[in-house]
Amino acid sequence: MGCIKAKSREIPLKNVYPELLMDKKFVQAPETRQYSYAIYNANKQLIYSTGSYNYDRKLPLAELDDSTLFETGVLLYNYKHVGNRDKNKRYVVVSSKSYPFKSIISNFSFLYLILVLYVICIIAIYALKYGLRKLRINYTTKIQILLNVAFFYHLSSL
Repeated sequence: MGCIKAKSREIPLKNVYPELLMDKKFVQAPETRQYSYAIYNANKQLIYSTGSYNYDRKLPLAELDDSTLFETGVLLYNYKHVGNRDKNKRYVVVSSKSYPFKSIISNFSFLYLILVLYVICIIAIYALKYGLRKLRINYTTKIQILLNVAFFYHLSSL
C-alpha cells in the first residue's frame, strides 16, 4: 500500500484573517468594507494602505497638495477621494467607488414603480368604498389600467 506524506508550509498572509477567529472588537463593520484608505507621512510617502484601491499606482502625489482633496474631494479612476491632514503633517486619504449614473436612473424607475402601485391602490380603495358601478372610468383610463396590469403581471411572474 502507498503512504501519503504531508508537509506543512507557511503561507504568508496579507492582513487577511478569518473573522471567526478574530476578537469582535477588531472585526470591520460591513458598511466600511467598500472604502479604501491610505496614510502618507509628511514627506508624502505611503506608509499604509488597505482596500481595493491601489494608491501606489493610481493616486498622484500632486493630489496631496490640492486643496479640493481636503474640502470637497477629488474624482479619479471612478473613485471619490477625500483627504485630511493632521497636526504632524500626515495625510489620510479615504476612497470609495463613485456612484454610477445608471444607478440614479434605476432608483428613479423604482420610485416611479412605487408611484404607480400607490395610484392603483388608491383606485382600488375608491372602488371598494363607493362600489364599482359608481366608479366612472373613461376609455383612456381603462386602457392605462389594463396596460399597467399587463406590465405588473409579467413582472411578478419573474
